[in-house]
Amino acid sequence: MRVLTSSVLTFEIILIGLLVPTFFAFDLENKNAFTLVSIFTITLAIVAMSRMKSNLGIKLGWSVQILLFVLGGLVRPAFFMGVVWILAVIFTILWFLAVRLGRRMDTQQS
Repeated sequence: MRVLTSSVLTFEIILIGLLVPTFFAFDLENKNAFTLVSIFTITLAIVAMSRMKSNLGIKLGWSVQILLFVLGGLVRPAFFMGVVWILAVIFTILWFLAVRLGRRMDTQQS
């Protein structure tokens, strides 16, 4: 499970890292809030990856998924807000599958 969930979080970190400079190229209303939530989300994802052996890592991972939707709400041009929400839905589904399939693989291995 650790490999699957860490992979999803790693790609989310890359996604957020690419979103920040992209949205700074556009005129966002709340650049500071977007930047702070982005930094907090990246930090939380890193902490979740380090705690993945326990249930705390899984719970923190779910928090990262929620914060992706918050990031989508902070983006004001409607087109980009929709894009971020679509990506958040995709990554939430990937996270759910990683947790579910990872647990199934862990029970089969033991």
